[in-house]
Amino acid sequence: MTGRVMEFVGCAGVGKSFIFRELKKRASPFRSGMANRVKVKQPFVNLIWGFSENELFEYATLVASQNNFSRSRYSRLKSLLVGSVEDRNYCDKGSSDCTWIFDEHFCQRPIGLAARAKDPGWVVKNFLRMAPLPNVLVHVDAPSDLIVERIRRRKDKVLVRHAGKSDFELRGMVEKGRELSSLVATYCEGLGVRLVRVNATLDKHENVLKILKSSGDSLCYIEKF
Repeated sequence: MTGRVMEFVGCAGVGKSFIFRELKKRASPFRSGMANRVKVKQPFVNLIWGFSENELFEYATLVASQNNFSRSRYSRLKSLLVGSVEDRNYCDKGSSDCTWIFDEHFCQRPIGLAARAKDPGWVVKNFLRMAPLPNVLVHVDAPSDLIVERIRRRKDKVLVRHAGKSDFELRGMVEKGRELSSLVATYCEGLGVRLVRVNATLDKHENVLKILKSSGDSLCYIEKF
């Protein structure tokens, strides 16, 4: 990597995007339109991952069997990752004097894949084994009841999987999301990623200052248009 990378991880509704938006106010934007982005070419995995496309296909097939899918979700997994791969390649061409911040990026991806898997730990760990890990990972967490309450209040970002769910069902989804987020954070920390744990119940300014202390230098983000 040319610059440092900071990512966020946490279950849906915990407040990752809220804290990210506060950080963006203190960061420098780098505009990245479709014309000047570093486009992904096939096989895209080799550009930064160092793993063959065959290995990604094998992983996607095993994830499909873990979730009792009727067919491989390889093409869907690729489409999910292409934007993240392009962003990372863009960072390589950008400033080396800043920490690039990303809201939902590589470390957040395996949570959805593992949510209904028979062996969530396998899904998470094998995904992160292939993915380019960040230098800093911000793990955002809060009590389950508070997260359920926040999901109920959301107006701008209502997820399809939350629609029509009872509080009991939502709480189960939240607790699973928190468990998987914690697994991602712990596994990344074991691989040498600097982990910053953020309590989303605390004052936003306190959390932002805590994250800024871990960035080490100025912040920047990709502004897409």
